[in-house]
Amino acid sequence: MPHCDNRQWCNGFGGSLFEVNAWGYISIQYLVQMTTALQERYAEYIFNCEITDYGPTERGVFATADIKQDTLLFKLPIEHLYIGNHLELTTRLMTLDNDYTRSLPSNLTNFPVFWTPHEVATLNGSALESMIPSRKEKLLAEDEKRRSLFLFYRTMVGSRAFTIDKKNANKLALVPFADMLNHSNEPNTDWKIADEHFVLKTTKDVGKGEQLWDSYGTKTNYESILFYGFVLENNLLNDVTYEIFEIPTSLRKNVNFDYFKENFEFELCGGYSRGTTEIFSFMRFLACENADQSECPQTLNGLKTSVISRENELMVCKVLLNGFKAIYNRKIKSLRFAEDSKVARFVGTEINVLLHWITTLEGAVSILSEKKQKAAKKKVDTYAPNDYYNAVVRKIVNAGKNYK
Repeated sequence: MPHCDNRQWCNGFGGSLFEVNAWGYISIQYLVQMTTALQERYAEYIFNCEITDYGPTERGVFATADIKQDTLLFKLPIEHLYIGNHLELTTRLMTLDNDYTRSLPSNLTNFPVFWTPHEVATLNGSALESMIPSRKEKLLAEDEKRRSLFLFYRTMVGSRAFTIDKKNANKLALVPFADMLNHSNEPNTDWKIADEHFVLKTTKDVGKGEQLWDSYGTKTNYESILFYGFVLENNLLNDVTYEIFEIPTSLRKNVNFDYFKENFEFELCGGYSRGTTEIFSFMRFLACENADQSECPQTLNGLKTSVISRENELMVCKVLLNGFKAIYNRKIKSLRFAEDSKVARFVGTEINVLLHWITTLEGAVSILSEKKQKAAKKKVDTYAPNDYYNAVVRKIVNAGKNYK
């Protein structure tokens, strides 16, 4: 699995040597020169594509001709790769000065470990606020020599290196040119190590001028921002937010307080999966009139409770809807993200997950409030399908004589 920095936001910056203008910014001319030098250095291994700067801080790899599926784009002999574990590659980068290192970013402020205390403080109300110092501390602990630039180069390696051995996650490689590809959830390239070469090919037809995309794997935006320095757009199904849920007083009679407090942290996914199914499952137990407190789950981890009835699920939806609205309102008030675009981009993903479920639950309450099955069937067809409606609501609505 490849790793890379925010190649959508900051790939245009150079390496250890750079040129700045009167305002202190790296010149676009210099960036182009570094890109050109890198491509000239590896020209014999590059086919039908090139690195292109397409914004003040953005660059990527683009097709220079119409390319068919399964076409070779890049074939680099393995001796040109920088191979090692994170620490070895970090130390290596700190000692190099060549066409490759001069093409690397010189500014990593899009990575949260380099955010100012003020920027981190604006995340009050987000789980990311505590994740940032934890990530920074973990990286710094790897350097027994306490080198001043270690965090910078370690972040560079962690965000760019390819894992070249599936059996050994510590066998990584920095691959000149190939690590300029940006990420997409719908990539059009794939790579492998074959015949002592790093080989990159297209996985679908690509038109001239179109960007070539890699995949860094399925990631939440917590992972994307912490490890790669960018936020993925349209990532709802993979995304997640971590929140505190307050158990309503009316449902606390079924809670075993040996295992739970009146409020607890839970994981809410954009899709009906993982933590989302766990919180729904727990609420089904708590909303069950005949529940026995002694049977209260000890943990949410892996909890799966089947749908009990229309009335029970309706209660679950109402409780979660009110809870998620309260979380949303609390988050909006506490997160002062509008003043900083980096923070705003991330926080927007947490807000999107909450809004998705608020909208979904409002629809579910409307549908399940119908006491007559015929009316419920008619109403469910007026809502756009999603995985919760398909897995739960439609099954209840179509339950025949069991609809009650």
